[in-house]
Amino acid sequence: HYAKSPTAGDDGGLQEDVHGVDQSAAEENAAADRPALPEKPNFIILFGDDMGYGDSNMYGHPTSRTPNLERMAREGMRFTQFYSAAPVCSPSRASLMTGRYFPRAGVYRQTQGNRSTGMAVFTPTGSKGMLLSEVTIPQVLKPLGYVSGMVGKWHLGIQPPYHPVSRGFDSYLGCPFNLKGCNSTIVNGSAQTPNCMVFSNRTITEQPADLLNIDARYVQNAKDFIDDSADRPFLFYFSSYHTHLPQFASARYANTTRRGLFGDALAQFDGDVGEILDHLRQKGIANRTLVVFTADNGPQLASDLLGGEQGPLKCGKGTTYEGGVREPG
Repeated sequence: HYAKSPTAGDDGGLQEDVHGVDQSAAEENAAADRPALPEKPNFIILFGDDMGYGDSNMYGHPTSRTPNLERMAREGMRFTQFYSAAPVCSPSRASLMTGRYFPRAGVYRQTQGNRSTGMAVFTPTGSKGMLLSEVTIPQVLKPLGYVSGMVGKWHLGIQPPYHPVSRGFDSYLGCPFNLKGCNSTIVNGSAQTPNCMVFSNRTITEQPADLLNIDARYVQNAKDFIDDSADRPFLFYFSSYHTHLPQFASARYANTTRRGLFGDALAQFDGDVGEILDHLRQKGIANRTLVVFTADNGPQLASDLLGGEQGPLKCGKGTTYEGGVREPG
């Protein structure tokens, strides 16, 4: 079928969009020149949070700068009809990890009369998580010789049976739920996160979490994991907090964009992506690593300038309109 290209500076023409993949002749030629992936390629998932279809400039935002995401699109594929499985965090992530619809994983809200049972989104104080009967991507890959690592937001349960290292990952570093859920705020450039904790595998190593330095730690963890796993196939899941509230960025990216706090947070995410891509090339394994970028659900429009943009789509996070589930990728 044919779809209008959403890129900035579009002249209103039509480009061929095969099953939602926007590829120009130049991109097709570049794809033909790339070497085939090995029998057991590496996988890296770069996952944004509450990131709208219209937030990056490669999907038409006039003031965003995301050069590293653009680089991925230029060297690979850019999807214009790419959907998440749900318009909120936990169900979407359950589907990402299992390849199945989220109700099968037990991640949905049920009602019986006036009483609500089950969880649509898991909380820091909750005792539940994604059903233990579900099989995750790292659990599938492990018998094939893969090692798996993760940093960042898990949001599929915090108690030991539901923890990432109990669900197939060999290593984990991060705060496993969204930072807004643990009362985190940014005040005068200082990160205040009284209830947020950072886990290293199963051990809490930091509380409260230091948001302004957490991205650097995650990127370094990703680089170390790549270094340690370069001689065997691996999966790495880089699950960022950006651009979910609260918006924050390290000193390197703070006050550097035209979109204020949101733009700074988006620039931080894009910078993290660039560092990981560069490290793959430095290690000489970029051509045998499949890197995928997308996000869990649409933007939180109720937060106005701090909540992201859905572009030309209707509504955002929490709805099943296009703006809630159609994602960059």
